[in-house]
Amino acid sequence: MFVVKKYQRHLGPGQNSFGGSALPGSYRTQREARDEAERLISGYQHKGYNGEQDYFWGRNDGENVGCIYSVEPDMMAGLV
Repeated sequence: MFVVKKYQRHLGPGQNSFGGSALPGSYRTQREARDEAERLISGYQHKGYNGEQDYFWGRNDGENVGCIYSVEPDMMAGLV
């Protein structure tokens, strides 16, 4: 199982991400979770994929914070 986590990061070089929180829902496969992350960035004016660090990103003009969507294993899967 996988989840999509949303982080934020101030624009500019060397900025750290903050606010990592899992979005509602979990996905059986990594591909399904990646598809959801791609869907989430589709509404941003500027968007892409960072293959080196394996995350999707999006930002809009005039904003000083961008969003990062990361696909991660669901650490809560199977816990009751």
